[in-house]
Amino acid sequence: MFKRMHKISCSDFWVLSHERLSDFYTSAWQRRGSPLPLLFFRLVLAAASVGFLVWSLTSGQSGLSPLWLIYLTNWGLVMVTAMAVSGFFVSAMIAYKRPDTMVYATTAAFWLDVAVHGFNSVISVGELVISRTPVRWLHVYQPLLVAAVYVAFSGIYYATDGTNGFGEPFIYPVLNWNEPGMAGAVSGGSLLGVFVVHTLVWALALGRNKLSDIFFQRQTHELPHTHDKA
Repeated sequence: MFKRMHKISCSDFWVLSHERLSDFYTSAWQRRGSPLPLLFFRLVLAAASVGFLVWSLTSGQSGLSPLWLIYLTNWGLVMVTAMAVSGFFVSAMIAYKRPDTMVYATTAAFWLDVAVHGFNSVISVGELVISRTPVRWLHVYQPLLVAAVYVAFSGIYYATDGTNGFGEPFIYPVLNWNEPGMAGAVSGGSLLGVFVVHTLVWALALGRNKLSDIFFQRQTHELPHTHDKA
């Protein structure tokens, strides 16, 4: 049987409307409510993210340069690192019995869960697959906002005679506003792609939760430090 569709409200666009805060600090692949398995996994993700961020900032042609800030990959790396660190903070606060502080970190972790390519995707997919962090299709506006801001930034950067690390008048060749037709088409296609990627992420989360409920969540148990609804 299908669950009755609930009426969409403004709270559905905000993370704290989720009924089970335990989904933010327990793994999808465990039977009991201990925060420790996901805590250790998030420690690895946070350490890897911070290490890669430091490496990126101190190496390469744009390292230790203001130009580092113009690349979308680096925007994503900052957000993914913040997501990984705040996710670890969520688990640590629960492990040390501080659920009041965890609420604020939960909000940050959920809003920062934006995937880009390369290393960033590895961290994001790892967090998505192992945790039970909820994904709502209505939250598609979050990655859309990031994409739209970056497109606007690239246009403004071009208009103010900004250059990339090679002195060229664009950040990426495909976003060369000297050719507005191509740049506009790429921007529009990228925004449409956000819908596709977010839908895939949402579907993956649904599948994850279904498998978790079938194979690991059959036994009911008390989840500490939460006020879950029945």
